[in-house]
Order: sequence, then structure tokens, then C-alpha cells
Amino acid sequence: MKYSNMSKSGKETKEMKEDERNRANNQILVKFIFENRVLDHLVFLALRHHTQSRKYLMKKNTKVERNYDDTMRALKGMLEIFKSVIFDMESYEHSCAPYVQIFLENFVKFFIGEEYKLASDVADLQSENEDLVIVHNRYQEYKNMKVDLSSYFFLDRAPEDRDEADEAWREKFSSRPYIFTESHWTSDLNLLVGPTYKDCVSESGVGAHVYPVIQDYIKFESENNRQFDFDMENRIRFMNNKASS
Repeated sequence: MKYSNMSKSGKETKEMKEDERNRANNQILVKFIFENRVLDHLVFLALRHHTQSRKYLMKKNTKVERNYDDTMRALKGMLEIFKSVIFDMESYEHSCAPYVQIFLENFVKFFIGEEYKLASDVADLQSENEDLVIVHNRYQEYKNMKVDLSSYFFLDRAPEDRDEADEAWREKFSSRPYIFTESHWTSDLNLLVGPTYKDCVSESGVGAHVYPVIQDYIKFESENNRQFDFDMENRIRFMNNKASS
């Protein structure tokens, strides 16, 4: 009887929290932003703007004038958006809480300067390509991948539905996969975003206690969805052989 009452109480609490989120004034906007991958696009644009502005800044005799503030403007704006989302991670009643996975993936991408996917996500594609054998991690070894990273940008569109951005993406990465491109990471990006990243994810990477939604998600992922069968000795031998080959 006691267990039944606890289960009922937990269910009622969950329903109350969902009801709180549904009544929030920003619920419709939050739902649209996350479900239509607006954050992905904003991270992409902010990082591209940062890199391109730095190129103009370092060039001499160019018609496009840039100063240091120009290289950081889009990054600062993007960081303010992330701070607003982080504030919502203080409670499960807040509108952004159900989208913690999408938020974390984009915030990590932003922090390390990856405009499209995390390198770990790209590497995971090898599990979908059983015949793919990577020895020296060179471009030629990835050419036979069954998953074509260059075929679409963020949405899995049919060829006739692709817009100009999708076509530009396909053209750029058709001859060289994304995994071989440079990131947008700079020391300026790290100095700007680093403190906020540490505040919410923490230096240990387990999530700060003041943001239980983030902390609970990281704990759940690490305990249930990852297999830590890392063999240190084999890894050391592999790296030594690679260095001497």
C-alpha cells in the first residue's frame, strides 16, 4: 500500500510539472526552437561569423573592416541565449527542461567550436559501417562510408526539397568529409564561454548541483546509455604503433 501511494504521488508530481510547463508563456516558442533545431543553426552561424570576422581582421588592405569586437559580437549574443536556457534547467517545471539533451549537445558544440556535429558523433557512424576499417585515420579510409555526411545539412531532406544552404553544404563536403575539417575553436571563444560551461556542466563533467535537470541527465546517460569497456593497455599499444609506423 505504501509503495502504491508513492507511485501515485510520483505520477501526480510529474503531471503537475508537465501542467506547469504547458501553462508557461514561452512554451510554444521554446517548443518551436528546439523541435525545429533553431539552436543548431544559430550555433553554426555564430561560429562561422567568428571565424570569418577573424580572417577579415587579420587581412590587410581589405575592403571589409573588422575590429576585435566584431569577431566576438555573435558569440556573445549566442552565449546570452544559452544562459537563458541554462536558467530554465534549475527546475523540471520550466519550459526548456524536456529539451536538456538538445541543449547540452549544442552547448558543447558551441564551447569547442564544432559547427555541425561533435567528433564523437561522427566517429559513432563507424558502428553503422561494419566493413569500414580505420587504421591510419586518413581520408581514403572513410570514402566507403555508407552514411554520406555531405548529402544534407541539418534536415534529412529529399533532393527536390533541398534549399541553397543544403546545396552549398553538399558541394563543400562532397570531396572531403566534415570529420576532416578544422573547428572554430579559439582562445577567445574559450575565455568567453568557459566560465559558463563550468558553472552548469562543472569541471568534472557531471553537472552542477544548482542545475538538477542537467545533472540528472548526465548521470542517466553515463549509467544507462554508455558502455565503458575502454582498455587502457590496448589503447597505449595502438598509439605507440601508430606513432612508430
